[in-house]
Amino acid sequence: MKCDQCDKNATVHITENLEDKEKRREVHLCEECAREQGVLQQPSLPQMLGGMLAGEPEASATTPDIACSKCGMTYSEFRSSGRLGCSDCYKPFKRPLIPFLEKVHGSTRHTGKAPSHMGRSMAVEQRIAVLQREMDKAVEDEDFERAADLRDKVQELKEKRDGTG
Repeated sequence: MKCDQCDKNATVHITENLEDKEKRREVHLCEECAREQGVLQQPSLPQMLGGMLAGEPEASATTPDIACSKCGMTYSEFRSSGRLGCSDCYKPFKRPLIPFLEKVHGSTRHTGKAPSHMGRSMAVEQRIAVLQREMDKAVEDEDFERAADLRDKVQELKEKRDGTG
């Protein structure tokens, strides 16, 4: 479908008056025209991260407004902007940042890039770590059968890794 304004491909489709078929109006715009008309606003990365942080009420309720001793940024300022003030901010904000980092990245450990020959062994180590976390959760939930299955899988992977299996 073409944009109603410039004939580019339309990616934004707006329908007004859904209930009344006689008064229904459809508008089709490309991203550029939608932005020009104020229909589409693209948030910046800090705004998106700040929004994710603002959506976590437990963090604001349990975290006093701690501040970084180096740059002076407070946790509430970080929550609203989505940006840390300096590299030292990780230290005072560590406790509230951990759940956020797990939510965004799936982990709190930076793995970075590795040589291709290391990829397989690292994948095995990561799989073992995931299975161990699942096993701990199963024990916590008193699902001992699942915990035993996970324990066996971890043991099997460790044996393959070490060349004993």
